[in-house]
Amino acid sequence: MEKEKVVGFERIAREVFSPVYPVIAQEIMNTLGIKTGTCIPANH
Repeated sequence: MEKEKVVGFERIAREVFSPVYPVIAQEIMNTLGIKTGTCIPANH
């Protein structure tokens, strides 16, 4: 059952929420004043 929840969450994160991630990243950059650099996702 737990594995099914993880797989379901991964699918939702990838298919539903992924379009929002660049917007969130831009907001973080704007808020913190970040102008350059590289963002490495935590799962890589």
